[in-house]
Amino acid sequence: MSVEALALALHHSRAKGSAKLVLIGIANHDGDGGSYPATLTLAKYAGFEGWDAEPEDDTPEAKKAARKRRENAKKAAREAVRKLEALGEVEVITNGGVQGKPEHERTNLYRILLACPPECDRSAQHRLIPVDNSTEDPRGHSPAPGPQPRTPRGHSPAEPSLNHPPMGNSGTTARESHANDRESVSTDEASGYADWHPGQKIAEAARQAADAEQRHQPVKRPDLSRAGSSRSMVPPAVVPPRFDPASVPAKPPVQSPEQRAMNEAANRLQCPEGFGTGSGSRHLVPPTLTGCARCGEEAADIINGLELTA
Repeated sequence: MSVEALALALHHSRAKGSAKLVLIGIANHDGDGGSYPATLTLAKYAGFEGWDAEPEDDTPEAKKAARKRRENAKKAAREAVRKLEALGEVEVITNGGVQGKPEHERTNLYRILLACPPECDRSAQHRLIPVDNSTEDPRGHSPAPGPQPRTPRGHSPAEPSLNHPPMGNSGTTARESHANDRESVSTDEASGYADWHPGQKIAEAARQAADAEQRHQPVKRPDLSRAGSSRSMVPPAVVPPRFDPASVPAKPPVQSPEQRAMNEAANRLQCPEGFGTGSGSRHLVPPTLTGCARCGEEAADIINGLELTA
């Protein structure tokens, strides 16, 4: 919460009604990175009807009605924010809120643009002091003449002498002293402008920037990969060979259905090169071959030999 933002919203905002309540809610969340309250939170601060709507029962119609009331409250809060934007008191950055979420899930970022006017006394109460730039009498007429000096009866009052200055003052009148002050001030300003050289200031700033850049340049390391360096040359990285599809052997063709049936029949017979008593003791004729992979005998010969033996 920013106390300064709240004070500006309370004392110097031109907004009225619900728009001002929304502004106070934004100021309540204001910090160093701005303010990013949810739209429903602003609707809660302004007291818009339906911001806390809940379904009366578990039916889809009740849930839809409650959702619509909450959306209407959020819509009213957005309308209040648009009024604050039109007054120039708030800047809105869409989806500029918390950076730890996806962009479509971020809240808006609000920045308060209010500032104290020139007539504000900058106190905790932010009092407005009227500024009077006129030099004339505020009542609109010259002041009344003061009391005249009393003289003895029968004598007229003495006129002030023009040959001598008034008693208690120097020989310079007030008007002449003010003129001398203005002349001395203007002379000092003129001498100050004469001593100011823009080209010299720009050159000095450029020299300082170059010195700062030179101080922050990274240290140059020796390239040890070049020939003739103090250390041994770094071997180049191993480049794997490129894949050549032509190097892959072609897939063996699958035999005809008749040959595959013959292979399956041969696989059920005992192989002289087999081992054990399980599947390892029988012929092994895959679907892509025509003979046994163990003994090399053709499947047709295996079956024919069985028929001859029988």
